[in-house]
Amino acid sequence: MNYTAKLSLTLLFVFSFFGIQAQISNINLTIDPICQPNCSPFIYHWQSDPSLCSAFINSDAQEPIQAILQVSIIEENIGQIAFAESEIIEFPQGPNQMVINNSNYFNYEVLEYLPEYEDIILTTGTLPEGSYEICYTFLHVQSGELLGENCTYFDILFPDPPQLIYPGSFDSPFLTEENQFPNFQFSPINYSSSPVYYQIKVAEVLENQNKQEAFEINPAHYETLLIDQYSFIYPEDAFPLETGHTYCWGIVTLNPEGFPITQLSEVFGFVSNFDNSY
Repeated sequence: MNYTAKLSLTLLFVFSFFGIQAQISNINLTIDPICQPNCSPFIYHWQSDPSLCSAFINSDAQEPIQAILQVSIIEENIGQIAFAESEIIEFPQGPNQMVINNSNYFNYEVLEYLPEYEDIILTTGTLPEGSYEICYTFLHVQSGELLGENCTYFDILFPDPPQLIYPGSFDSPFLTEENQFPNFQFSPINYSSSPVYYQIKVAEVLENQNKQEAFEINPAHYETLLIDQYSFIYPEDAFPLETGHTYCWGIVTLNPEGFPITQLSEVFGFVSNFDNSY
């Protein structure tokens, strides 16, 4: 190959390279991410409620450009806990605006979780409590060149569990009324979605057990599921609360899909003082 041919080939490569660079760089792309300060921990909310996190994208391209979006969700103590990647996104020639929200990228075909946390996330349907950063990155499809990137922050906090009111107490077990059918009462949780399911368990506390241990390992003496209801009267057709016996009770809150909304409530203990021997 003579010098002229080599030079022509070299110039063709250089012009081709810079032609691609010009095509790639001929877009003005800005990303403005916004998240609610406190976001839901529930995956189904990220899939269905578009108001949690959004990215407002403004582009001005001299010619159509194809890109992919990568979304990284990073917990400050864990690292990147979730990663999503879009299919090809088309930026048309000229000014253009688009909004991409969490209900988009949590339904992408490529959605991966950190392997050490994947089973926990998929089993509980929740992201861990903590402080997070979310980053949106646009890459050119052909070259992989970075077109634009921006990040923002949010926290994930679980709602406080319901507060038990009656019967019993957290410290000293007692039942102030000699009532065979006490009225169990508790405060609702502060939660924006409805309905909330309150799964209530009453268990007997056996000898040498504390309330927490009895609640966790003993079978239910009585259990019920309330929907947006914050009290119930112990039913007449349930196993009776026997006089002199110690009982405990607590609540787990669930969403309609059966995933827990809060941690277990505190466990109250009480002694039944009703004489049902006659």
